[in-house]
Amino acid sequence: MSDEGLRVTSATPDDAPLVRAIMLAAFEQFRGTLQPPSSALDETVEDTRRAIAAGGAALAWVDGLAAGSVRYVPRAEYLYVGRLAVLPAFRGRGVAAALLVSMEQQARSIGLSEVRVEVRLALAENVTFFRRLGFGTVSEQPHPRGPAYRTVILGKPLAN
Repeated sequence: MSDEGLRVTSATPDDAPLVRAIMLAAFEQFRGTLQPPSSALDETVEDTRRAIAAGGAALAWVDGLAAGSVRYVPRAEYLYVGRLAVLPAFRGRGVAAALLVSMEQQARSIGLSEVRVEVRLALAENVTFFRRLGFGTVSEQPHPRGPAYRTVILGKPLAN
């Protein structure tokens, strides 16, 4: 994908240090404020490498600079997308949307017809972002590490 210097490439387990660095920088704003705390902030390079090997990942580049990342895992009926991260300096420039378009393409390429994400309800801005891109509510549930907190699973059916 390319648009005025914005492109998305596949990442490999060898890219784990970069994928992790982007994620940590992007998720840093949640340190000490999100309950339960984001497990992303505790992830090691090896954790990231294993996650990429178990599914996959993509990197976004703006004018040749790493700007964002996302990871995914194919499930039976949909592509689960997680750890969507955009460096603060690149926010508002279409990076997250481009990464999600690449996830839609990935899902189609392996025969899946839906992309799903899970978002904490406390992150209303993120929920709104996904809804603007055509994601709808699949379900709401307690957060697995803090049942007093809620998450929403959002899905986007893909046209063939």
